Amino acid sequence: MTSSTDKFRPGTQISARIVDGQLIILRPGNDELLRFNEVASFVWSVIEQSPSTLEELAIAVSSEFEVDQETALKDIREFLHRMVEQSLIQV
Repeated sequence: MTSSTDKFRPGTQISARIVDGQLIILRPGNDELLRFNEVASFVWSVIEQSPSTLEELAIAVSSEFEVDQETALKDIREFLHRMVEQSLIQV
């Protein structure tokens, strides 16, 4: 698991674009296209601009979308965990 001071950023070997508000990532090695929802796309755009902590991301998401910070924190933690496991995001 990560610490509260860890900052997340896109993986260095990832080809990604946001098209019409939707994040699309070309998974390295197998040319699979991954598509993400609006919230995941927003999180990606934030970490692409500046590496961010889990708490910073939760604050940004709760400000941008109609969700409380506790729920945002839980959901983003799960999302980041899956993305780090797949080497799409790094700490």
